[in-house]
Amino acid sequence: MTTIIHQHHDHDDIQKLFIDTDIHLWKEETEIIANEVNLFVNLLSVRLFELSKTRNISFNALFDEIDYFTNANPEFQEKLTGYLVKLEGLKECEDLQCETHFLNGHSTFKKEMQEYLTRYRQLKRNIFEGLAIGTNKI
Repeated sequence: MTTIIHQHHDHDDIQKLFIDTDIHLWKEETEIIANEVNLFVNLLSVRLFELSKTRNISFNALFDEIDYFTNANPEFQEKLTGYLVKLEGLKECEDLQCETHFLNGHSTFKKEMQEYLTRYRQLKRNIFEGLAIGTNKI
C-alpha cells in the first residue's frame, strides 16, 4: 500500500493515512505469520530428524517460540480487528481532545505490534541459523 500525501491534505488527513498504512502492514504481517509458522514446524522437524542421526542438536527453544506464535498470532489478529472497529470512532472526532485520545491509543498499539513483529523476526533469524546447521557448517 502506497501512502501518497497531497497538498490538500491537512495534518489530520496525514495522520489518518499513516494509521491506515500501519494497519494494512500489520494485517499483511499477521497473515504471513499464520502461514509461516506451519512451514517452520515442517522444515525444522525434517532438519531435526536429519541432524539427530549425526549430532545432538536441540531445537526445543525454536519449537517453543513457534508454539508461542501459533497461539499468539490469532490473538494479535483479533486485537487488530478490534482495533479497526475502535478506530471508526476517530472518524467521528470533532475536537482535538478526541483526536489526541485516538492518536495516543494508536501509538500504544503500534508499539505493541512492533514488539511482536520484532520478536517474530528474531525467531525467523534463529530458525534460519538452525536450518543452516548441518549444511556446509557440519
